[in-house]
Amino acid sequence: YDFRLAGPTNLKKFGVFVDLQKLIEKAYEMNNNKKVFIIGHSFGCTLANNFLSTFVSTSWKQKYIEAYLSISGPYGGAVECFASVAAYRQWIVPGITLKESYDGLKYMAPNYWMLPNKFGFDEDNDIIAEIPSINISLTIKNMTWVFESTGRQKQLKASNNVKDIRNQIQAPGVKSYIFMCTGVNTIVKMLYNYNFSQSQLNESKETQVSNQEESQQDYWWKHEGVEIYGDGDNSVSVKSLRVPHLWKEMQKEPVIFKEYSGNGVDHSGILRDKKFLNDLSEILVGNKTDEGKEL
Repeated sequence: YDFRLAGPTNLKKFGVFVDLQKLIEKAYEMNNNKKVFIIGHSFGCTLANNFLSTFVSTSWKQKYIEAYLSISGPYGGAVECFASVAAYRQWIVPGITLKESYDGLKYMAPNYWMLPNKFGFDEDNDIIAEIPSINISLTIKNMTWVFESTGRQKQLKASNNVKDIRNQIQAPGVKSYIFMCTGVNTIVKMLYNYNFSQSQLNESKETQVSNQEESQQDYWWKHEGVEIYGDGDNSVSVKSLRVPHLWKEMQKEPVIFKEYSGNGVDHSGILRDKKFLNDLSEILVGNKTDEGKEL
């Protein structure tokens, strides 16, 4: 599937879950009716959990699924995703401008699905962004202000399209292993402090200007913000990573946590970590790898 298009609507439109179900059934049959492990990493966890909790039946899961392995799952959303669509921000692609980076990220469906939600952030007290120059503080309750106040209607629609699914918590209904790492600096808030006053913002909204003139105005969101850090895995905050603790009250199948902290392993680096690979091997094949040996 194309990560950039992987929103809930497109998953159905392009038959991603239908194909995944067929693939699992084929793997089951090719391996003498042996149950299958589903492994997800990062946004793949969001997709895998949605597949298990909404697309397939309980009887199907009982027949085909051995366990679900979640690695670095952003179940409570991520401020990093908010930062990617709220304002200009340099992405991982070298040699491109802030605007080019923003233009490449603003319509990526996963960013809106992974916006901070009420399970990973306190909707009244966790401030995810501040703009001191116009006295604005944003929580998950009013975070779409960034689109509404700047006339970015397509992005507002993209956010609203996944609002309901973003604010639902659904357990996968199968035995689950939750792998995560913590103790790494992670974005928990953005600070946008470009000095553009509220009166100027109001004036620009009330004045009819051409698209060319409007594009030349320096709104706060056309300047890169400052990242404020807290605890997490370098991409997802601790509270967001730990949302699956809630599954324990929602399903009878066990939910087992493997949390790695203090060894410098981050969101993607966990996939190369020797201890993680050892634990993963023990679950998948029933024995530990030799120390230092990768799967």
